[in-house]
Amino acid sequence: MLFKILYLLRGYIVIQIRGCQKEKLINYLIRSNFIIWDIKEVDDHYLAKLVADDFKRIRESIRRADCTVRIRSRHGLPFFLKKLKVRNALVIGLVVAVITIYILSSFIWTVELNGLEDIKEEEIFFLLNKAGFEYGMLKYNLNTEEVEDLINQNEKVAWVDVKVNGTKLLIDLVEKTTVEGQNIEGQAIDLVAEKSGLITEVIVLEGEAVVEEGTIVQAGDRLISGTIKHYSEPEVQEEVANEEDLDPVEIEKVVAKGIVKAKVWYESYGEVNLTDYYQQQTTDVVESFSIKYEDQEFHIFGPKKPPFVYFKVEKTIKSLPSWRNIDLPIEIIRRRYIKIKEFSEKRSLAEAKKIAKERALQKVLTQLDDDAVILDKDLKLISTNQEENNIVRVKALVTTKENIALQENIQ
Repeated sequence: MLFKILYLLRGYIVIQIRGCQKEKLINYLIRSNFIIWDIKEVDDHYLAKLVADDFKRIRESIRRADCTVRIRSRHGLPFFLKKLKVRNALVIGLVVAVITIYILSSFIWTVELNGLEDIKEEEIFFLLNKAGFEYGMLKYNLNTEEVEDLINQNEKVAWVDVKVNGTKLLIDLVEKTTVEGQNIEGQAIDLVAEKSGLITEVIVLEGEAVVEEGTIVQAGDRLISGTIKHYSEPEVQEEVANEEDLDPVEIEKVVAKGIVKAKVWYESYGEVNLTDYYQQQTTDVVESFSIKYEDQEFHIFGPKKPPFVYFKVEKTIKSLPSWRNIDLPIEIIRRRYIKIKEFSEKRSLAEAKKIAKERALQKVLTQLDDDAVILDKDLKLISTNQEENNIVRVKALVTTKENIALQENIQ
């Protein structure tokens, strides 16, 4: 394969041979020590590769054999360099364009602001100018951390991130929203259920309770209303079927506050294999080298195919250094085949059950709040034929008591 690389450097052509005595011509070229290879018969002609310098020398032989030979394609370094000489204006133009783009990409030309609602753009641009920003400045001269510190001084900003993306200054910020402890534009803010459960305790600090002990609620149900209705006391005692039948004298809208505790049930599953299979690299390593020219790869040294059944491949590609500012389309490819060894780890049934229970319980614990109290937990083995299926499954049912009240989001 080494001679192919040499002829890539010298240059070769793919020729098409037609005629009645085309086989005779090919045999004559081989006997005359002309280097010709990859001879293929296609329909009524032959295709072959020939060193470019030999094409002029075989013209007399072509006429004697009464054949027609055409050049189908040209390959190799000489033809590549020739194209560059012909298109030197294009190459110079590309180089100038790349340099121009690189220079222009070193400046900031646009600013993108994300997350603004109540804050005006003028406020942010005032802080940018204070940090020394101006359009067309070198992006390396802008201290983004200093810009972040200045923007964070605005009382309305909760979080800000400033970064330069190409030629754009990108500013993402989140404004502060004040909900707790105040009424927003006269709206009533309710407490709703964060999770489904059975109500066990209701403590109202602000607002009116909508549920009572023993009520089963679903996630999202209203627990404490932020709307308080005030009724007048009737002058004459009359039987009233329901207080809702009376018209309220006054309606007050507040931010509901309180604690609503409930029993919450969690269900999760944990599983573990009785036998786990692993792979580990060994010290058996075989290397293979090849050279790639354009889309063709030529094998040089080492195995052509992976030498192991189980293996890992580390591929390294190195390009030839530039010559007179010309990038040669030749790459050296190195492959390291590392043998992989498989082994297994077996567990006893008792050990597998223990691990599966721990995993099932851990999944529940990750869902619990810090103030949640576990009232009961039940772990059941649900898998059958564990040894045949190589897996043990456990179902966990956990009962907790926790505060499920959540302040409703205001859009």
